[in-house]
Amino acid sequence: MAAATTYAVQKDILKKGLEAARTSSSPRSTPMTRATKPPLPIYGNADYARGFDVVIHDECSAGVTELPVIDAVLAPHKDGIPA
Repeated sequence: MAAATTYAVQKDILKKGLEAARTSSSPRSTPMTRATKPPLPIYGNADYARGFDVVIHDECSAGVTELPVIDAVLAPHKDGIPA
């Protein structure tokens, strides 16, 4: 199975399982792409993790090397939100 297809299916499986285990859920997603340097617009929002008990990252972004983007992804976790 191609990586993009795997991530698309995995995203749905995780969402379904989490919703079954909890009484509420507010999943968010980023655009599906085969690139290792995908656009990650949600991380431009410093409050992207606000209101969540945990954030599950399921993106393939191994080519992202810009420190401001990486810092934005990590910021809520450094502040204590589990990943």
